[in-house]
Amino acid sequence: MKPVPRLGPAWSLATLLAFSVLDLTSCGSASGLRDPVHVVRETEPNDSPASADLLESGQAGIGELNDASEVDYWQVFLPSDTTATVELFASRFDQEDWDSQDCVARLTLYDVDGTTKLLEHDFSGVFSAGWSWGKHDLDIPRFRVTDSGTYYLAISVDGVAMINGDYAVRVETSSEEVHQDEAEPLPPGGGTNDTAATAEAISGSLPTIHGHHVDGESDFYSLSVVQVPGVVMLEVCAYRNGVANGDDDYYDPALDLIDTDGISLLASNDDAFFSDPGIQYSIDTPGTYFVRVHESPASAGDAPYFLTVSLGGSLSATETEPNDTTATASAFASSISGTIGVGETDFFTFAGTAGDMVRLQVFDDSNFQGATDGVSVRILGTDGVTPLGTGGGGSFHTLTSILQSDGDYFVEVTPSGGSTDYHLSLSVFYGAPVEIEPNDTIATANPTGIEITHFIEIGMTGVIDPPGDVDYFRFGAEANRLITFRVYASRGPTTSDGFPEFSGHGSTLTPSVRVFRSNGDLVERVTSTFANVSGESVTDPLPTTSVSFVDSAGGPYYVEIADALGGGGPDAYYVVEQAP
Repeated sequence: MKPVPRLGPAWSLATLLAFSVLDLTSCGSASGLRDPVHVVRETEPNDSPASADLLESGQAGIGELNDASEVDYWQVFLPSDTTATVELFASRFDQEDWDSQDCVARLTLYDVDGTTKLLEHDFSGVFSAGWSWGKHDLDIPRFRVTDSGTYYLAISVDGVAMINGDYAVRVETSSEEVHQDEAEPLPPGGGTNDTAATAEAISGSLPTIHGHHVDGESDFYSLSVVQVPGVVMLEVCAYRNGVANGDDDYYDPALDLIDTDGISLLASNDDAFFSDPGIQYSIDTPGTYFVRVHESPASAGDAPYFLTVSLGGSLSATETEPNDTTATASAFASSISGTIGVGETDFFTFAGTAGDMVRLQVFDDSNFQGATDGVSVRILGTDGVTPLGTGGGGSFHTLTSILQSDGDYFVEVTPSGGSTDYHLSLSVFYGAPVEIEPNDTIATANPTGIEITHFIEIGMTGVIDPPGDVDYFRFGAEANRLITFRVYASRGPTTSDGFPEFSGHGSTLTPSVRVFRSNGDLVERVTSTFANVSGESVTDPLPTTSVSFVDSAGGPYYVEIADALGGGGPDAYYVVEQAP
């Protein structure tokens, strides 16, 4: 596999193996020999903090819920100055039961006393306005650990009933990002950065800011932009984490980017990542700009939040005129700027490889300070004529697709009205080898090449063509490991539409995924034609669907990809990935 940016951590093989050996031989804080690789199964009764089952950081715990009132508790030691991610696998782990009984799993994070709620998801709106998006795995992307200690997780049922609702839960910590704390004191204080005039300066290291929102207030930050043109990238994470500190509602944040005068609005956003906002805006004039974190009109929640701030690099190329045909297209590899007039068409070309998942971002008058009008953009195939199916969209103005052949692809730009400057930015955010037909049975399944299982990410790409086709891939896996297979397909946003800026990958496939042992026994399955509950996740929102399982037998496993509606065709393509 060629080296490309990954969706997950890009570890070297040597590092991965060394990491697994160290984790298996070092001592935990209170549990002796650590084994974060293999799962731990719940031991009943575990219905209180006092009887909570122990998890190591990075280790998955698996359990089962059999009643609407049942609660399973887990405990995990979290070191200070880290960021914790709590992943809940329920609909992905046992879609059949959660979907058929129309329930989702509720996840609650408690403080070290086992009773103080820190974060909790509330799909049905039992104590809040409820989760505003689809039914899927409601987990917690980011929790800042300020004090070391043993924290508690509670897994229960958000619904009227549940029998045999299997789940898995995993907590992972990472060294805290470069961060600064909002200087404004918590209530009953506050009021120190509520205007542009009193904005807190964002440090030159472009940190993740950890702040706290109070109903009706705004937090202002100032940002110095020196290198232009450059893209200011802002993202708030709060709503995705759940209701905070036992409050009566989710905090639904909103975000503004304000010009150097402290008044003029350059960009605003409410929902980019579920109900969390994001802004990606190209600036061509240096100066001190302002960022305002506030609330959506219907928001009633108080909560901590993460504001991530970063600056993209300057443009690496400029169009070369004339480039008004594919024969004279301007070549680029990552980013390029252009100017277009009324009635003009600009063409660009880039080298693509089959299996590349590409993202093209367009900057015009909707997200570029120097633009005076909008542009329309299409990605064309290697023939220079046929438009590719693309996903994405939204205020980030993105087009995403999975390339099906090697060759030179084209980008066509036309003006929406008048003349304007614009930018294009291209990235390959995943790359995978292409299937080899025939692979429509377990016996002819394509091997994935690398069958070492410690934290290795392996992907393959293919197409369900002709209609009714099925593809099989062989993956290696250890016994008693939490294994996840993700499938990227779909033309539009995923069912929950939680990441409209990036979701959808240009495919017409409605994926069905089944995992088998070599003897043909079914291990697990998931489909995107569900009745109630989808195989999606808050922490892992880009796949069209995902399936997770734990098996005591061990691999190899055979993953079957098909169209859930029995369809298919040349545009029914996908990438399937084995994730750690």
